[in-house]
Amino acid sequence: MTDYLVLLNRWALLAFVLCTMTGVGLLLQPAQIFQVLRERRQLGLTLLANFVVLPSLSWWVCRRLDLDVSIQAAILLATTAPGCPTLLRLNAAARGDQALAVSQYVLLSVLTVAFQPLLLPWLLQGVQVSSIDIVRSLGLTVLVPLVMGLSVRARWPTFAERARLVIEKVGSLSALLVLILFPVLYFEAMLSVLRQGALAALLLYMPLALGAGWLLGSASTPSYRRVLTMCCGQGNMGIAFVSAAANFKDPTVGITLIVMLFLTLLPLVPMALFFGRSAATADRMNEAVQR
Repeated sequence: MTDYLVLLNRWALLAFVLCTMTGVGLLLQPAQIFQVLRERRQLGLTLLANFVVLPSLSWWVCRRLDLDVSIQAAILLATTAPGCPTLLRLNAAARGDQALAVSQYVLLSVLTVAFQPLLLPWLLQGVQVSSIDIVRSLGLTVLVPLVMGLSVRARWPTFAERARLVIEKVGSLSALLVLILFPVLYFEAMLSVLRQGALAALLLYMPLALGAGWLLGSASTPSYRRVLTMCCGQGNMGIAFVSAAANFKDPTVGITLIVMLFLTLLPLVPMALFFGRSAATADRMNEAVQR
């Protein structure tokens, strides 16, 4: 029975990643993706935060705490795969610029396909990591469904909107299934991972990551600052799981990733709600001044 649940969990995870990327493709017009490239200041800050600062911080935390190599691998997988799908819903709760959040998510997901295979083997020296396997797996699960979604949206926009609603529901159910099955299958292992240093690592890493996003975002608009801060709080766990499955047989890597998924949400949800209340208050004050 357990073997069937493990298999179901793997397929649910794959369905979540495919549905997420296809759904985003069905939502966007190609011009919206290029819009984020025109905002050079925001583009530079996004790339600096996600592809330089966060991997550097996670590498330092892993070395500082002298973590087990499997836990290090999971943390580095998550922090070299920026752009979490959760950002889109968190940003909606934060009353942020949703077009900006979606465009940034797509940009980061696409760049991860090229970035992670180059950086991960360098950060995990002494551990065999296949760049080719990462490129192949991410290309099939990120780029192919995204391009398919964009193509359908460009040719049949009405059908794309209907298909997106169905795909989003399937993706949400798949994510819910993963969140239920992982604790059921690996509860004791998750507690063990926490005791082995994963909890200490996240307690050290999260304030640094969120603080970096907040400070870097101060160089742009308040809406962008909120998006960048939340983006720095959680990596693309779906992509991280795909890369882990392609390169690591040790189940500790996947277990650590699911622990990170749960724990990184704990500060992000109240933060998004706080941002939303602050934005609503600012809007009311602006309306009062205009009157």
